Amino acid sequence: MKEKRNRGRVSRRKNTTLTIMALPAAVILFLFSYVPIAGLIIAFKDFRYDRGFLGSGWIGFKNFEFFFKSNDAWVVLRNTIGLNVLFIGITLVVSVGIALMMNEVRSRKMIKVTQTIMFFPYFMSWVVVGYLLYAYLHHDYGIINQLLQFFGLHSISWYARSEYWPVILTFMYAWKMAGYYSVIYYAGLMGIDDTYYEAAALDGASRWQMVWKITLPMLKGIIIVMVILQV
Repeated sequence: MKEKRNRGRVSRRKNTTLTIMALPAAVILFLFSYVPIAGLIIAFKDFRYDRGFLGSGWIGFKNFEFFFKSNDAWVVLRNTIGLNVLFIGITLVVSVGIALMMNEVRSRKMIKVTQTIMFFPYFMSWVVVGYLLYAYLHHDYGIINQLLQFFGLHSISWYARSEYWPVILTFMYAWKMAGYYSVIYYAGLMGIDDTYYEAAALDGASRWQMVWKITLPMLKGIIIVMVILQV
Protein backbone atom coordinates (compact mmCIF):
# COMPACT_ATOMS: atom_id res chain seq x y z
CA MET A 1 0.00 0.00 0.00
CA LYS A 2 2.78 2.36 0.98
CA GLU A 3 4.62 1.49 -2.23
CA LYS A 4 1.51 2.32 -4.28
CA ARG A 5 1.20 5.71 -2.58
CA ASN A 6 4.86 6.51 -3.24
CA ARG A 7 4.47 5.49 -6.86
CA GLY A 8 1.38 7.70 -7.15
CA ARG A 9 3.25 10.69 -5.67
CA VAL A 10 6.18 10.22 -8.06
CA SER A 11 3.80 9.94 -11.01
CA ARG A 12 1.90 13.11 -9.96
CA ARG A 13 5.16 15.00 -9.45
CA LYS A 14 6.39 13.90 -12.87
CA ASN A 15 3.11 14.90 -14.56
CA THR A 16 3.14 18.29 -12.81
CA THR A 17 6.71 18.95 -13.99
CA LEU A 18 5.86 18.01 -17.57
CA THR A 19 2.69 20.16 -17.48
CA ILE A 20 4.67 23.19 -16.25
CA MET A 21 7.24 22.63 -19.00
CA ALA A 22 4.49 22.43 -21.64
CA LEU A 23 2.59 25.46 -20.29
CA PRO A 24 4.57 28.24 -22.11
CA ALA A 25 4.13 26.46 -25.47
CA ALA A 26 0.42 25.90 -24.76
CA VAL A 27 -0.06 29.59 -23.87
CA ILE A 28 1.74 30.73 -27.03
CA LEU A 29 -0.31 28.31 -29.14
CA PHE A 30 -3.54 29.59 -27.57
CA LEU A 31 -2.63 33.28 -28.00
CA PHE A 32 -1.37 33.08 -31.59
CA SER A 33 -3.43 30.23 -33.05
CA TYR A 34 -6.78 30.20 -31.22
CA VAL A 35 -7.45 33.78 -30.07
CA PRO A 36 -7.15 35.19 -33.66
CA ILE A 37 -9.91 32.79 -34.77
CA ALA A 38 -12.36 35.20 -33.11
CA GLY A 39 -11.52 37.62 -35.92
CA LEU A 40 -13.48 35.42 -38.35
CA ILE A 41 -16.67 37.22 -37.28
CA ILE A 42 -15.51 40.19 -39.38
CA ALA A 43 -16.74 38.23 -42.44
CA PHE A 44 -20.29 38.59 -41.10
CA LYS A 45 -20.03 42.32 -40.33
CA ASP A 46 -20.19 45.59 -42.24
CA PHE A 47 -16.75 46.57 -40.93
CA ARG A 48 -16.12 50.27 -40.37
CA TYR A 49 -12.88 51.68 -39.01
CA ASP A 50 -14.63 54.41 -37.00
CA ARG A 51 -16.81 51.84 -35.18
CA GLY A 52 -14.10 49.22 -34.74
CA PHE A 53 -14.12 45.45 -34.68
CA LEU A 54 -16.96 44.96 -32.18
CA GLY A 55 -19.00 48.08 -32.98
CA SER A 56 -19.59 47.34 -36.67
CA GLY A 57 -23.06 46.12 -37.60
CA TRP A 58 -23.96 42.50 -38.39
CA ILE A 59 -24.93 41.80 -42.01
CA GLY A 60 -25.03 38.00 -42.00
CA PHE A 61 -23.96 36.35 -45.27
CA LYS A 62 -24.08 39.49 -47.45
CA ASN A 63 -20.28 39.61 -47.83
CA PHE A 64 -20.33 36.01 -49.06
CA GLU A 65 -23.21 36.79 -51.41
CA PHE A 66 -21.26 39.74 -52.84
CA PHE A 67 -18.16 37.57 -53.34
CA PHE A 68 -19.89 34.63 -55.04
CA LYS A 69 -21.84 36.95 -57.35
CA SER A 70 -18.64 38.73 -58.47
CA ASN A 71 -16.73 37.75 -61.61
CA ASP A 72 -13.58 36.98 -59.59
CA ALA A 73 -15.09 34.29 -57.33
CA TRP A 74 -14.24 31.38 -59.64
CA VAL A 75 -10.71 32.71 -60.35
CA VAL A 76 -9.95 33.19 -56.64
CA LEU A 77 -11.27 29.73 -55.69
CA ARG A 78 -9.49 28.05 -58.61
CA ASN A 79 -6.18 29.71 -57.76
CA THR A 80 -6.45 29.03 -54.03
CA ILE A 81 -7.45 25.37 -54.28
CA GLY A 82 -5.51 24.57 -57.47
CA LEU A 83 -2.24 26.08 -56.30
CA ASN A 84 -2.46 24.40 -52.90
CA VAL A 85 -3.11 21.02 -54.54
CA LEU A 86 -0.01 21.63 -56.70
CA PHE A 87 2.04 22.75 -53.67
CA ILE A 88 1.12 19.69 -51.59
CA GLY A 89 1.37 17.16 -54.43
CA ILE A 90 4.67 18.32 -55.96
CA THR A 91 6.32 18.92 -52.57
CA LEU A 92 5.25 15.44 -51.42
CA VAL A 93 6.78 13.76 -54.50
CA VAL A 94 10.01 15.81 -54.33
CA SER A 95 10.52 15.45 -50.55
CA VAL A 96 9.84 11.68 -50.56
CA GLY A 97 12.20 11.35 -53.55
CA ILE A 98 14.96 13.26 -51.71
CA ALA A 99 14.44 11.12 -48.59
CA LEU A 100 14.70 7.92 -50.67
CA MET A 101 17.89 9.15 -52.32
CA MET A 102 19.41 10.08 -48.94
CA ASN A 103 18.49 6.62 -47.71
CA GLU A 104 20.70 5.12 -50.42
CA VAL A 105 23.74 7.16 -49.35
CA ARG A 106 25.99 5.28 -46.94
CA SER A 107 28.31 8.16 -45.92
CA ARG A 108 26.98 9.75 -42.72
CA LYS A 109 29.01 12.91 -43.33
CA MET A 110 27.52 13.28 -46.81
CA ILE A 111 23.98 12.86 -45.43
CA LYS A 112 24.56 15.54 -42.77
CA VAL A 113 25.90 18.00 -45.37
CA THR A 114 22.97 17.23 -47.72
CA GLN A 115 20.39 17.64 -44.94
CA THR A 116 21.87 20.99 -43.91
CA ILE A 117 21.86 22.30 -47.50
CA MET A 118 18.31 21.04 -48.14
CA PHE A 119 17.01 22.37 -44.81
CA PHE A 120 18.45 25.89 -45.21
CA PRO A 121 15.71 27.34 -47.51
CA TYR A 122 13.04 26.40 -44.94
CA PHE A 123 14.46 28.97 -42.49
CA MET A 124 14.40 31.76 -45.05
CA SER A 125 11.57 34.30 -44.80
CA TRP A 126 9.14 34.39 -47.72
CA VAL A 127 10.11 38.08 -48.08
CA VAL A 128 13.74 37.05 -48.71
CA VAL A 129 12.56 34.33 -51.11
CA GLY A 130 10.48 36.96 -52.93
CA TYR A 131 13.52 39.22 -53.35
CA LEU A 132 15.62 36.29 -54.60
CA LEU A 133 12.93 35.51 -57.16
CA TYR A 134 12.82 39.20 -58.16
CA ALA A 135 16.58 39.12 -58.74
CA TYR A 136 16.09 36.22 -61.16
CA LEU A 137 12.96 37.44 -62.96
CA HIS A 138 13.45 41.24 -63.25
CA HIS A 139 12.76 42.27 -66.84
CA ASP A 140 15.95 44.30 -67.37
CA TYR A 141 18.43 43.10 -64.76
CA GLY A 142 17.14 39.61 -63.85
CA ILE A 143 19.64 36.75 -64.16
CA ILE A 144 17.34 34.66 -66.38
CA ASN A 145 16.68 37.51 -68.83
CA GLN A 146 20.39 38.36 -68.91
CA LEU A 147 21.10 34.74 -69.91
CA LEU A 148 18.36 34.85 -72.58
CA GLN A 149 19.89 38.04 -74.04
CA PHE A 150 23.36 36.48 -73.94
CA PHE A 151 22.10 33.65 -76.17
CA GLY A 152 20.40 36.14 -78.52
CA LEU A 153 16.85 35.54 -77.27
CA HIS A 154 14.20 38.09 -76.24
CA SER A 155 13.62 39.00 -72.59
CA ILE A 156 10.42 37.73 -71.01
CA SER A 157 8.16 39.95 -68.89
CA TRP A 158 7.68 37.34 -66.18
CA TYR A 159 5.60 39.62 -63.97
CA ALA A 160 3.21 40.47 -66.80
CA ARG A 161 2.55 36.89 -67.97
CA SER A 162 0.12 34.94 -65.78
CA GLU A 163 0.67 31.57 -67.50
CA TYR A 164 4.17 31.19 -66.00
CA TRP A 165 3.21 31.76 -62.38
CA PRO A 166 1.62 28.40 -61.45
CA VAL A 167 4.97 26.79 -62.39
CA ILE A 168 7.08 29.51 -60.73
CA LEU A 169 5.10 29.51 -57.47
CA THR A 170 5.01 25.69 -57.28
CA PHE A 171 8.76 25.49 -57.95
CA MET A 172 9.56 28.08 -55.25
CA TYR A 173 7.28 26.42 -52.69
CA ALA A 174 8.84 23.02 -53.36
CA TRP A 175 12.35 24.54 -53.21
CA LYS A 176 11.62 26.13 -49.84
CA MET A 177 9.67 23.34 -48.14
CA ALA A 178 10.88 20.05 -49.66
CA GLY A 179 14.05 19.97 -47.54
CA TYR A 180 12.07 20.25 -44.31
CA TYR A 181 9.66 17.44 -45.23
CA SER A 182 12.44 15.25 -46.62
CA VAL A 183 14.18 15.28 -43.22
CA ILE A 184 10.94 14.08 -41.58
CA TYR A 185 10.49 11.31 -44.17
CA TYR A 186 14.15 10.34 -43.85
CA ALA A 187 13.69 9.99 -40.08
CA GLY A 188 10.74 7.69 -40.85
CA LEU A 189 12.94 5.61 -43.17
CA MET A 190 15.48 5.20 -40.37
CA GLY A 191 12.79 3.42 -38.33
CA ILE A 192 12.25 0.66 -40.92
CA ASP A 193 13.79 -2.64 -39.84
CA ASP A 194 16.70 -3.72 -42.07
CA THR A 195 15.56 -7.34 -41.92
CA TYR A 196 12.76 -6.53 -44.41
CA TYR A 197 15.36 -5.47 -46.99
CA GLU A 198 17.61 -8.44 -46.20
CA ALA A 199 14.71 -10.87 -46.72
CA ALA A 200 13.75 -9.10 -49.99
CA ALA A 201 17.35 -9.25 -51.21
CA LEU A 202 17.45 -13.00 -50.53
CA ASP A 203 14.27 -13.37 -52.63
CA GLY A 204 16.02 -11.55 -55.49
CA ALA A 205 14.14 -8.24 -55.25
CA SER A 206 15.71 -5.20 -56.95
CA ARG A 207 16.21 -1.84 -55.18
CA TRP A 208 13.23 -0.42 -57.09
CA GLN A 209 11.01 -3.31 -55.98
CA MET A 210 12.13 -2.80 -52.37
CA VAL A 211 11.14 0.87 -52.61
CA TRP A 212 7.65 0.03 -53.95
CA LYS A 213 6.94 -3.02 -51.81
CA ILE A 214 8.67 -2.12 -48.50
CA THR A 215 9.78 1.52 -48.19
CA LEU A 216 6.70 3.38 -49.45
CA PRO A 217 4.13 1.14 -47.66
CA MET A 218 6.09 1.51 -44.38
CA LEU A 219 6.26 5.28 -44.93
CA LYS A 220 2.54 5.58 -45.73
CA GLY A 221 1.48 6.54 -42.18
CA ILE A 222 3.90 9.50 -41.96
CA ILE A 223 2.96 10.64 -45.49
CA ILE A 224 -0.75 10.66 -44.60
CA VAL A 225 -0.15 12.64 -41.39
CA MET A 226 2.05 15.23 -43.15
CA VAL A 227 -0.46 15.68 -46.00
CA ILE A 228 -3.31 16.14 -43.50
CA LEU A 229 -1.26 18.75 -41.61
CA GLN A 230 -0.58 20.61 -44.87
CA VAL A 231 -4.26 20.54 -45.85
